[in-house]
Amino acid sequence: MLFKKVDILDENFELKPNMYLGTKDGRIDYIGESCPDDASSYEKDGCFDGKNLLLMPSFVNAHAHSAMTLMRGYGEGLQLQDWLNKRIFPFEDHLYDEAVYWASMLAIAESIASGIVSTSDMYYFCSNTARAAAAESGVKMNISRAVVHFDDSDPKESYRFKDMVGFIRDYNGFADGRVIAEACLHAEYTSNPATAIAISEAAKEFGVGIHVHVSETKSEHEECKVRHGKTPARYLYDLGLLDSRTVAAHCVWLEGEDFDLFREKGVFAASCPASNMKLASGIADVVRMREKGVHVAVGTDSVSSNNSLNFLEEIKLLSLAANIKNGNPAALSPKEVLM
Repeated sequence: MLFKKVDILDENFELKPNMYLGTKDGRIDYIGESCPDDASSYEKDGCFDGKNLLLMPSFVNAHAHSAMTLMRGYGEGLQLQDWLNKRIFPFEDHLYDEAVYWASMLAIAESIASGIVSTSDMYYFCSNTARAAAAESGVKMNISRAVVHFDDSDPKESYRFKDMVGFIRDYNGFADGRVIAEACLHAEYTSNPATAIAISEAAKEFGVGIHVHVSETKSEHEECKVRHGKTPARYLYDLGLLDSRTVAAHCVWLEGEDFDLFREKGVFAASCPASNMKLASGIADVVRMREKGVHVAVGTDSVSSNNSLNFLEEIKLLSLAANIKNGNPAALSPKEVLM
């Protein structure tokens, strides 16, 4: 495949106009200012005039719940806890394997159309998402089975924990490595310390990363301080959950030492501005995270709390939200947002 005279935004986010790019066997094989001498070997799979087009690195969605395409726009006008308890959790009680498979396929198609080629996904019936993602669509996904555990029973004996461990054993590295299985604590407020410890230990045993919701709403953040005398970030840090490669979704209400704890452990904070705005959860202080040395990524969350997987819209909202949060119309440059 050959692209002629296309503007390229390269891996360093530098713009290079009127370039030629060739691919062979599904990989970029040539980039140059002139047409390659063996152009015909590239053109056999197609030749495209790139005039007025931009070719750029694809997007990585750092936090999503793909199968929730079935709940697009479901539970409008509700704050997070009402949205979860009155709409989402009751709906999810009726989900089954094939429903999750087809919902995941829909999410993958929408993601590809938006330029997303890799998604960090948290949900249930994970083998069906893995089958849809890797075996049949060819995209790459980090997939984790969310664990919720409220009572005082041994969390390792719960079917949710066993599902998570089984998925890691069976699917980590699936489809030539395009599926990366991870451990997952849904959140501090949907579990207890024993569960967090068990998941931390499982992640270390299997050498995998962890996905978790952190400080999405003010009530979640403040109630954790009442329950445990510490913020969610410090709570998870003390229980070892941040020792593995961790994606912390939302991080809207981080405060004080939370930023330093995240920097120390190399946590990736996945900001989801559209979802946080829709559910009135707040605006994450992305600028402060970056100033504190915290890795920041962008996620769409689910289409139920977002209504789309439009990633360009997501990064636009990230930029505008940073302006509002900091009272500065240049809080994040376009290059900073893309990187």
